[in-house]
Amino acid sequence: MAELDALIQAVENNRLPLEETLQSYQRGQQLIARCTALLRDAEERIRQFDGEQLVDFTPAERR
Repeated sequence: MAELDALIQAVENNRLPLEETLQSYQRGQQLIARCTALLRDAEERIRQFDGEQLVDFTPAERR
């Protein structure tokens, strides 16, 4: 999250040349996709929670 925050700040403050802005945007998209996958996996684990025990869980394949 810290890396994503730093990228957002740099892009929003127009502190980067165009090429670096594009690279930062692409990296940001990768980080957002990773965060989304982690949240999806966490939600699935919560759905699988049964009483006092958490059943075994294998996360969905990530892109």
